[in-house]
Amino acid sequence: MNDKSLKIDINRETWHKLHQYCQASGQVESEVLEQLILSLDQASILENSNKLEQFQQFSDKIPVPIILIQTVNAKINYVNPKALSILGFSLEKLLTTSLFDLCYKNDQKQLLRNQLKIGNLQGNCEVKIKKKNGDMIYASLFVQPLQWNKNLLMVSWCDITIRYQMEQELKEKTAFLQLVLDNIPQLIFWKDTNSVFLGCNRLWAKAAGYIEPEQVVSKTDYDIYHDPNNQHLDPPIQNLSYYRKQDLRVIETGEPELNFVEQKHNPEGQEVWYNTNKIPIKDNEGNIVGILGTIENITEQKLVERSLFEEKELAKVTLNSIGEAVITTNPQGIIEDFNPIAQQLTGFTIQEAIYQPIANILKLIDKTGKTNENLINKILQNSQNQPKRHTGILENKNGEKCEIDIVINLIRGQNNQILGTVLIFRDVTQASQLAHQLSWEASHDNLTGLANRRELEKQLSLAIESYKNEDVEHILCYLDLDQFKIINDTCGHVAGDELLKQVTNLLQTRVRSSDILARLGGDEFALLLKGCSLGKAKTIANNLRQLVKNFRFTWDNEIFSVGVSIGIVSINQEIQTITSVINAADSACYTAKSRGRNCVYVYKESDDEATKKIGQNQWIIRLNQALDENLFHLYSQKIVSIQSTEKVHHEVLLRLLDDSGNLVSPLAFFPSAERYNLMEEIDQWVISNFLKVYSEAYQKQSNLKKANFNHVHTINLSAISVKNDQLCNFIEEKLSYYNVNPKHLCFEITETTAITNLSQTIKLIEGIKQLGCYFAIDDFGSGMSSLSYLKNLPVDYLKIDGNFVKHLADDSLNHCLVDCFH
Repeated sequence: MNDKSLKIDINRETWHKLHQYCQASGQVESEVLEQLILSLDQASILENSNKLEQFQQFSDKIPVPIILIQTVNAKINYVNPKALSILGFSLEKLLTTSLFDLCYKNDQKQLLRNQLKIGNLQGNCEVKIKKKNGDMIYASLFVQPLQWNKNLLMVSWCDITIRYQMEQELKEKTAFLQLVLDNIPQLIFWKDTNSVFLGCNRLWAKAAGYIEPEQVVSKTDYDIYHDPNNQHLDPPIQNLSYYRKQDLRVIETGEPELNFVEQKHNPEGQEVWYNTNKIPIKDNEGNIVGILGTIENITEQKLVERSLFEEKELAKVTLNSIGEAVITTNPQGIIEDFNPIAQQLTGFTIQEAIYQPIANILKLIDKTGKTNENLINKILQNSQNQPKRHTGILENKNGEKCEIDIVINLIRGQNNQILGTVLIFRDVTQASQLAHQLSWEASHDNLTGLANRRELEKQLSLAIESYKNEDVEHILCYLDLDQFKIINDTCGHVAGDELLKQVTNLLQTRVRSSDILARLGGDEFALLLKGCSLGKAKTIANNLRQLVKNFRFTWDNEIFSVGVSIGIVSINQEIQTITSVINAADSACYTAKSRGRNCVYVYKESDDEATKKIGQNQWIIRLNQALDENLFHLYSQKIVSIQSTEKVHHEVLLRLLDDSGNLVSPLAFFPSAERYNLMEEIDQWVISNFLKVYSEAYQKQSNLKKANFNHVHTINLSAISVKNDQLCNFIEEKLSYYNVNPKHLCFEITETTAITNLSQTIKLIEGIKQLGCYFAIDDFGSGMSSLSYLKNLPVDYLKIDGNFVKHLADDSLNHCLVDCFH
């Protein structure tokens, strides 16, 4: 070695590494490169005074990229051939740039600038360098100040691209694994053999009271549950020792710990359940190096289980509490459940019935009265599509029988598959008997046991159809007992009922089995003679009339004779409706009564009396319709005083609107209303509707007009209403409901009505006056003893009969009478 030769003190191992580098991959391990740079920095190795020249000569020969940069601004002063070959730039280009320009990332450039600025640009750092051809290399950069030249920094690097790529790949895989773990809906953690956490997913970290999984690393269960920030965590501290014991069992035995269920409470105080599994983690040689744990939140499952349990218990309690028998079976008809009512009805205990075929327990009797074991199976087969209801006779274990109503439903799964059947049945023996009784009562009269009006109308409908289709003659007889009212009023209703029953038994002895004897109500009967001529019907009717005439009714040692008036009508071409047949027979009966009673009369369409009776029947229909549909109209007629103006009087008048829209006077319909007991309903309709209209009109008045309001309206009452003990209560109720001042209301009856029912009239007047209303007598003076009765009647007003007032100015007698009445 001559005087200009370079002596470098590098150990043999380093030279060996450099030799390997030259022969192989062209890469130098970082620790070798670092040692080389440190060796080059020794001033003692440079014997020549021109140290920079000697350094460059040596650097040009070594296979390591070396650059010299200025300490002040990192401008490049020297680049050895190896660095030039790696970067691909020309020497001239590089000498015009700085170290910062070689860095690709701005943050790395800024970091180097900051370190250079504070004089701390030394040591190693990792940067991304862009070559001339656009390729990127990742380099571990080594920067070393030169001891022999303070103005320069020596820079070299080791290519770590492959390592960087492997690290990035590992990071990506680790991030992906963490992402997978974070998206698994279970809490996942792993520990070492000392129960120290090595990692977890984000869900577990959150449950443990942390934000990031990294915060859990290096902690133990004790650390986590004793963290002051985790005071909300459950379970109790005593369970922590059990966690460690679990870990040790897994580590020592190598067997997993599965399905450890814990019930805890979340921070909101709600119940939560967790299912924990722990399995050993083994290395490639089979050694246990840790524990992998999964925790699944099974709260929903537990709540569902609890709900199902509660529903099952509720269903069981309900099943045992309901009043119907319930049996459930599997698809093969084997009994799976059997409630107490089913035990009661079948006679079998639940122990005897469970797992038995349904046909062996539920024994139904067929129409022949024999037990049919296949009957229940047939019913089950016929119930495949929809619930079926059946009735039958059940024979229990002891041979006792009862009528049951049974409903069968299929139990289906989510895929519509049949899971079994449920049979619900109940004892309907009493209900069936009651239904038969109700059916009988619906078509029969309770007192006499005869067919009632509804059944008669049904039979009449069949008879009319028979006449139309087969031209078969039928006769309807309408029977009305004579003297019944006298016996009923004299001896009482019990005697009247007994009379009706005895007459019924008497009539039934002369009635054919094919005929229909019915009671229409009160003392009225009807007899439908099927397939009977008019001549034969007359004979039958006269026989019945004579039979009743010869009958004697005895009550309390008194003997009464009765009679019967009978009207006969033939179902023919002119009379082909139920209503017309009954009305015609009723009219004929009315005619028989009017001709002296105890007679038989055959209906003729030309009869004036019968026609009049039918007219009355038509009025009944119209009056009932008017009451139901409010077809009556109220009018007010002012009563003008010739002396005093203290009160303004009005009389309430009633009119009926007919089908043509014309108003009908009460004189036309009152006779029919009185005969068929509708006057009381009409009176109440008038009272109720007048008070309603009056109240509405009064409320519309101003307060001043209300204060000076002094009108009195008079309402007429019929004779039948006088006998109604509840009339005063009805008036009081309506006055209160419509809030009407009783001083504005007056009721009146005729003198004839008052005298005929004197005691009841006095009671009514006193009751009405107690309510605060006025009372008047109409047609006063028409009776022979008007004045003698007047002193007993506490009335407020008299309306003198018109016969006395009409010729008042010309007839001095009338003038005296009116003056006397006044």
